[in-house]
Amino acid sequence: MEQTFSSSMAMGFHESETLDEEEECTVELELAPMSLLGGFARGEELAEVRHTINCLQSRFDEAIDSGDFDEASRCREAITEAQERDPLAKYNSLRAHKLQAENRQDIAAMERTNDQMRVVKHYLPQYGLEGLWVGRSGALKKQVIRISYEDDMLVGTKIYSDNIVPSGEVIFKVKVSPEATQPQPIDVAHVTDPRLKKLERYTGKGRVVDKKSKSTHWLPGQMILVGDYFAFAWLPINLQIFFMRVPDNITAQLLTLEEDRQSLDRLMSVEAPESESSSPLTEREEVMGRMVGDEMEMEMQMEAEADAGPEAQQRELNEE
Repeated sequence: MEQTFSSSMAMGFHESETLDEEEECTVELELAPMSLLGGFARGEELAEVRHTINCLQSRFDEAIDSGDFDEASRCREAITEAQERDPLAKYNSLRAHKLQAENRQDIAAMERTNDQMRVVKHYLPQYGLEGLWVGRSGALKKQVIRISYEDDMLVGTKIYSDNIVPSGEVIFKVKVSPEATQPQPIDVAHVTDPRLKKLERYTGKGRVVDKKSKSTHWLPGQMILVGDYFAFAWLPINLQIFFMRVPDNITAQLLTLEEDRQSLDRLMSVEAPESESSSPLTEREEVMGRMVGDEMEMEMQMEAEADAGPEAQQRELNEE
């Protein structure tokens, strides 16, 4: 089911307000086994690990306040174990070790910790978006973008069509470094997917082009991680667009098409004057863009039907 949230939330209103009642923490000190990649939890498992850490921290504080130091010790050990599964907690731990090494002027320890931080950083969710995505709403619906990274900067580049910015142009940039100051996450009520209860946000800027003057403007923006999707919000114009990942089979075709287009562009730039050069793949690109859009539309329709459930199906039968 397509997840939505208000533009006021995306723009940072009510940042300190929790939209759901505080849940009672009932986690056990012995953590359940999880399927891990590289020692770190991902997706729903990562959300559950972070929820566990928060609950254990609350129990630790209560134990300290009540003087139950045995319970506090058990909680601290469980927190340390759980933090090993959270790449952000591990990164922050390494960052603290790096500062200690800097204070000791231990060059070898600083270099070793820096290497570990570079590895851990790329297990963070905001670094796992590379590839092709398609718009699910708004001005970029059914249109494909490519996500890539320039060090700690996420870059979204338009591939097809000319809405908002022309094809081949950067459409937004986002700072995803764990050390950058970011907006407070959005707390969302009444969702069952643990990944959707707290939506992480990252500061960026979005590009728009005035169709009349052809001038380019960069506007303040935010990227919001929403489970398997993400959204980008152009804050001053109250525009936010959701993106979903393009299926692997369509991605392969699009990448082949892009390689063909680049090869022909290079060939034509040599053989033809610049004023006469044009790409023979324009029509094919449009067909591929529609192909992606149609497949996304079919997937969204199937999701909607699945979310409707048997009650909606029964209503349709009664109407017939």
